[in-house]
Amino acid sequence: MPKMTAKYAAAVDAAHNARLNAAGTRNQEELYELLQSAGWFWDSTRKRWDFYPQEEAEPATKMIMVRVWCDSEITEDMADDLTAALRKYANTKGWELVERSRPYPCRPPKQLESRIYLKFLPARRNGHA
Repeated sequence: MPKMTAKYAAAVDAAHNARLNAAGTRNQEELYELLQSAGWFWDSTRKRWDFYPQEEAEPATKMIMVRVWCDSEITEDMADDLTAALRKYANTKGWELVERSRPYPCRPPKQLESRIYLKFLPARRNGHA
């Protein structure tokens, strides 16, 4: 039996109200995928599933964004190690690190953890991305 979180309870209600056949879903992730494929998306701030009618999609970002999230005592070291490894790989693939955030502490109960965001873009060649 899946854990009855606020998200899952709201998903069960949303699927029922939208008349989606959720009987075949075996777990929370399958139910969430069913809702999303029908245009329903979770709003974690308001703790509810909202429907978004299909519309023309915006172009996808060219940026690759990586979140390093771990114990605050090692977040900067892990970001350094990952940055070095990603730079080595990314440079061979034509990507460059364009931004690295400061560490952001997580709010309780995760206050012993923090996050650093890394952003990569295609390397500029001859003035073109």
